[in-house]
Amino acid sequence: MSIDASEVRRIAALARLDIPAAEGEKLALDLERILGHIAALSRVELAADADALTYFESDVHREDRSATGLDREQALANAPETDGERFLVPKILDRDAG
Repeated sequence: MSIDASEVRRIAALARLDIPAAEGEKLALDLERILGHIAALSRVELAADADALTYFESDVHREDRSATGLDREQALANAPETDGERFLVPKILDRDAG
């Protein structure tokens, strides 16, 4: 897949990122390199025997513990739009469309 500056701008718009025009080409090259590495990893042959999974034989579960989360003000602090109590997002579904 070829990534160019226009594709970087499209992805940035979807992610609501403000990418300076001068960065588009550099980011396109970076994404091309990343996709190249991912393509190389997808060609790696993995062992089919169970011995390859010995790393996961130890107990990887942790005890459930409650923790304090964010309060409303902290959660909404970096939101693009809020009404003070909720995130405001663009409408994407039309309820009238059957």
